[in-house]
Amino acid sequence: MALKKQKQVKHTDAKWVDFDEDTKIQIASIDNPAYQVALARARREINRNDSNFGISAPGIIEGEKAEYDVQCRLVGHHIIRDWSGVLDEDGNPLPFSLDNAEALLLGTPEAFLFVFKAAQEYATELRGELEETLGKSSPAGSGKPSSAAKKPTSKG
Repeated sequence: MALKKQKQVKHTDAKWVDFDEDTKIQIASIDNPAYQVALARARREINRNDSNFGISAPGIIEGEKAEYDVQCRLVGHHIIRDWSGVLDEDGNPLPFSLDNAEALLLGTPEAFLFVFKAAQEYATELRGELEETLGKSSPAGSGKPSSAAKKPTSKG
């Protein structure tokens, strides 16, 4: 079977999801490259910091953040793209910004869980669309002419 370049999933796109009746959040896929690169970098930093301590001597490096804080920053900066209907602590409309997204997630665990789950579901949806598209396309050929293209032979 010949190698064939496959269609790629567009994990850079975003879609709007309803948090509630009044609040909508535009999210990217959890598989989007910016989030995945930042997550890999954060994991390397955590591993590097952890290597300074043994199991019997846990410690904290000055300035080190909890994993939840790191995830809030990554999701706020790379998954949430926009919103409408988000309010500040006084009930006023909160404009979207990367810092506001991070702060919202840090202070509202249910928002973090909602966004993270929605971004996972969106990634699954995008992969499903790709699989459906690939399933409908014709399989790659062997490079040999098909039997329909052969000329009929005469008997005789």
